[in-house]
Amino acid sequence: MTRVTWHANIRLSVEQACIQGSIAPGFLAIYSHDDREHGRVTDRLPKIVWADFLGVKESHNVVAEIAEASHTLTVTTNEPIIDQAGVSDWVYLVHSGTLSAIKYTMNGHEILLSEIKPGELVGELSILASTERSSAVVASSEATLIAIGAKDFQRHCTQHSVLAAAVMKQLAERLIRTSTVLSERISMSVPSRLYGELVRTGLSSSTDEEILIIDPVPSVTGLARKIHATREATSRAMSVLQSRGLIRRTDTMLEIVTPKQ
Repeated sequence: MTRVTWHANIRLSVEQACIQGSIAPGFLAIYSHDDREHGRVTDRLPKIVWADFLGVKESHNVVAEIAEASHTLTVTTNEPIIDQAGVSDWVYLVHSGTLSAIKYTMNGHEILLSEIKPGELVGELSILASTERSSAVVASSEATLIAIGAKDFQRHCTQHSVLAAAVMKQLAERLIRTSTVLSERISMSVPSRLYGELVRTGLSSSTDEEILIIDPVPSVTGLARKIHATREATSRAMSVLQSRGLIRRTDTMLEIVTPKQ
């Protein structure tokens, strides 16, 4: 992990990144400044990201206190963030990129539990419950994180109800998502689970309201991990969905058909 630095000559399509969920929306405002302002991005980033997470203005006193105890990190693809069964030292708030929560079984198999996206915390559960970490977390893409130490996080949760409420809200949302995934895994076939995952991932087409787009085409291996199926079963499910006219593959993208009733 490395400290973040900003290079003024790098241009990003921030609006598109926000639409795709790869960067937190609260970061949009500072990109409208001219180049001489960009040197302030790193210093302000913890405040901006915490304010967005808490749902308060950046000028709120609690934001300044939490940001003071935080620092910014960048991680590369496949870089480990948290070790399974390790001791909890840090909580991370994702600003950009995606992380994967993974469970390693006794026989060495790797189970993808969830994807952690911008605006989400990771590492907070084991700290609040005073337990070892139940899963590993690795970066599934290059990511920017806001890190805060375990003791500082606990102290601010105790002192500031707005932080405690935001953490509880996110834990509740995560529980709902987990319940949905578990029910789908038990009650739905592999083609149905795959179609549901593609619909959740796809972006609206600008030309047809019944079409969702995934660009680039996702790998079968990656999709298999997400729906908890074998690669072979997922490949067969792709063929089934294609034969039913529910997905169409081009050279560069995957189109998902979502008929309107």
